[in-house]
Formats: sequence, structure tokens, C-alpha cells
Amino acid sequence: MNRSAAVAVAPSIRPARVRSAVSNGTRLLAGVDGNSPQVRRYRDLIEALTADLGEPDSEAVRLQVRNAAALQLHVEDLTARLARGEAVDPEAFTRATNAAQRALTALRRRKADKPRATPTPTLDAYRARRAETAA
Repeated sequence: MNRSAAVAVAPSIRPARVRSAVSNGTRLLAGVDGNSPQVRRYRDLIEALTADLGEPDSEAVRLQVRNAAALQLHVEDLTARLARGEAVDPEAFTRATNAAQRALTALRRRKADKPRATPTPTLDAYRARRAETAA
């Protein structure tokens, strides 16, 4: 996968030449230099969230990941301003922090809702296995 691509792009019926560079995964954001420190951090956040979540199964999940990364990047920027002693609106900081936390919670919920590779055994299966080992 191209390093500038944030997440794998779902296959489309239309050929790549008629889709946008963002849709193809060759650009992270339209009209943005992909080498700035902010964009590199944004890409890192997207990759980390995608790795934590597993491969997104839909475009909606990919958008959720990108939005969560953008909100977290904004919170990190506001935190850096505070650390440098710059004036930051406390209400804006609280709103940004809460929004980022809600976005991350939604992603965690999605991860928890994914079916496990090995299903959890039922109580009956547990009792049957226990009876077999006791005999």
C-alpha cells in the first residue's frame, strides 16, 4: 500500500482514473501537503486506529476512523498550545476533548461488537466438557 494512503480503499466498479485521488488512496486529503508534521501525525493516528480496529468493513467505518483521528489531532494541537502557555478557550478544549472521546468510544464499541474468531462456549457446552473430563 502506498505510504500516503491511510487505509485500504474498497474496490469500486468505476476505474481508478475517474475516481478522486482520495478515493483511490493515493492522497490522504485533497489539496493538502502530505509531508507536513500535522498530516504525518494524522496518517499515524489513522493507521493506529485501523490496526486496533482491524480492517474496516465499510466506507462508513473508514470515515469514522478518519474523523476520530482528526478530532484527536485537534485535541493534541490544543494541548500543545496549553503546554506552550498560549491562551486556549477552556470551553473549546473541553468540547474537542469530549468529541474525540465520543469518537474513540464509538470505535471501541464497534470493535467489541465484532464477532470473535472463536465463539464463546455456551453453559451447556461447558458442562458437557466438564462432565467428559470428570469421567
